[in-house]
Amino acid sequence: MYFKINIEPQTECCYNCEHFRQHYTRDGDELYCGHCVYPRMKNRGPFDTCQHFLLKQPVALRISTIGRSERNDGQKH
Repeated sequence: MYFKINIEPQTECCYNCEHFRQHYTRDGDELYCGHCVYPRMKNRGPFDTCQHFLLKQPVALRISTIGRSERNDGQKH
């Protein structure tokens, strides 16, 4: 969706924020709205910003780091 709405992955806007939750249609298409979960629930658009912006990690990085802290048993996984 980044280039569909013409923003870069580093742009400080809600769409790139860790706290933003995108809304979808029942068919799975992205809507032009969502909500922020920090510090409280509030409606936001993809281009909105606020002082609580936190750049989200790329999906590949988030998947590769899940469970790393639990893998301290000395075995190769």
